[in-house]
Amino acid sequence: ESHNLFNCYAQFQQTKPIKRHYKTVFKQEIDQGNLKSNLSKEEKDRVDSYTDYNALQSLVLQFRNQAWDLWPDISQEKMVKCHGKLSPDSIFWGGDSFYFDTLYNNSMGHPFVDFIELMLECGFSRDHEGDLLSLFCEYTNLELDQVLYHKLYNCLMRKKLVDLISAYIYEVYLFNSYRVGRILNVADTFSQSYDRFRAIPLFEENREFILKTLTEPILGVKA
Repeated sequence: ESHNLFNCYAQFQQTKPIKRHYKTVFKQEIDQGNLKSNLSKEEKDRVDSYTDYNALQSLVLQFRNQAWDLWPDISQEKMVKCHGKLSPDSIFWGGDSFYFDTLYNNSMGHPFVDFIELMLECGFSRDHEGDLLSLFCEYTNLELDQVLYHKLYNCLMRKKLVDLISAYIYEVYLFNSYRVGRILNVADTFSQSYDRFRAIPLFEENREFILKTLTEPILGVKA
């Protein structure tokens, strides 16, 4: 149903535009990675009981800063209405059309943002990525600007790491692992994009530490 999905997405783009720029959404999301601001001392101590809290906080902030530094300049002419957080959870099938929900991140930006977010959430293979990107550009009347696509890809890959690591930490240590479904979604998305993350030097250098941090609380062994 990819043809139908992208056609419906193109129709969504034609709905009423809004003032907010995606860069504002982007900043809000990567700022969520500031564990120091979002965890109490007790919660930080709990993190420290399984892993090195200071090393983890430093690592997440490095991914955050890299993502921010890699954000490309996008001309106003290339900005249209975007969903801002496109994932399977925000897409619904209504019999013959797709509909989009969870619209709190709607903003004006480049559609590549939505495609990359969906790709990382769904775990597209590299072959499918190329085929579906061409189709996506066809339905949205986009120029397949490979340079811009790869700039956004490299930026959003790091943002996704900030999202996943911080979301996992909050679910386990802030919400006491009550929301099991969310933890499983984080683990699933992380595993699907694991090979892509390994292309990021900072991730590869700290891969074992990150893996232990995301698995040791479940296994009950200190990282």
